Amino acid sequence: MNRQDLQKELTGKGIIFVNRLVKALGGKKIGSKNQDIEEILGFYDETPERVVSAFETAELTRKSRFSKIKDAFHEIRNDWEKLVEFIATNENVPQAVQDAVEKIDSIIDAIFPVK
Repeated sequence: MNRQDLQKELTGKGIIFVNRLVKALGGKKIGSKNQDIEEILGFYDETPERVVSAFETAELTRKSRFSKIKDAFHEIRNDWEKLVEFIATNENVPQAVQDAVEKIDSIIDAIFPVK
């Protein structure tokens, strides 16, 4: 990855990603995202392999975290469906509880869509 490619990649990343990369490289966390990118590029000028390695590691960590969150959302959705099925088939559930579950279910459907 050359300097321009790195700059382009960093520009497309969020401020939190850039902040974490500055810290991982031992930077001072100067201020704005642009200043942080400039600091990272300064590190790149000194040791490009180290910066590229830190960038790739940060990318892998972010992707792994996203995958774990996605799996957790899927589990939440499955557990919710079991609860809804139980309430729907149980005759002793009060109407107020059924109404509340229906409202929450519509929200759950919006947040955790069915695959």
